Amino acid sequence: MNFRQYKNEHGMTLVELLAALSLFIIVITLSSTLVMEMFNNQKEASENISLKQDTNVLINTMRGKYLSGDELCFNGKDNLTITHLTISNGEEPLKTINHCVKNLDYNKPLSVKITTTNNSGNNFSLETTWNHKDDHDLYIDAGKEESENVPCKFRGSIVLDKLILKKGNCNNYYEIIGSLVVRNNTIVEENVKLKISGAAHFNKNINLYNKAKVITSGSIQVDGKALCGNQEIRDHKKSTLQCKKKT
Repeated sequence: MNFRQYKNEHGMTLVELLAALSLFIIVITLSSTLVMEMFNNQKEASENISLKQDTNVLINTMRGKYLSGDELCFNGKDNLTITHLTISNGEEPLKTINHCVKNLDYNKPLSVKITTTNNSGNNFSLETTWNHKDDHDLYIDAGKEESENVPCKFRGSIVLDKLILKKGNCNNYYEIIGSLVVRNNTIVEENVKLKISGAAHFNKNINLYNKAKVITSGSIQVDGKALCGNQEIRDHKKSTLQCKKKT
């Protein structure tokens, strides 16, 4: 009689299978939770960075308008809401009408406190103060060498009380690398060219003589009259003023 020896070669039991499956589910759940948490943290960090960047862009835009003498207006973006804004020229906050600040005093510092909120409800607060440069009377006379008082090129935005550009210096070419505000009358003599890399705002008249030209990279605003000699320039472009006729 032959006897056969059988080995115990059975597979996993149902209990073992359920235990392994449960452990697998736990590992997957923990991993998914960790991945989702990392994703949410990264998304929140990205939204906070975008919120700060958008707020800084808004502030820099407002600052540029302030320094160039343009009307100081502000608006939020699709993903950015201004929840608090205080603008003051001193002790009392300034009034805003249709998102534009009224009654600015350029002789005093301008303080801005702003709080913005994005679509996720994150908040960012920023506080800053701007100062206009001191007023200047800028005269550029013929026959004078270039100096600090008679610049051929000026770097930075500037507010002038009056501006007179006379021919015969700097090859009749002057440049302001920034924005320009002139509060009183401006005179640009014949063949003189003034280039401005920002916006130009002339609060009163600007008088150009034969072949004189003002070119800006931004816009030109003249509150008074733009004159070519004694004749008003009516067809000037938004970024260029030119006197083509002999005066």
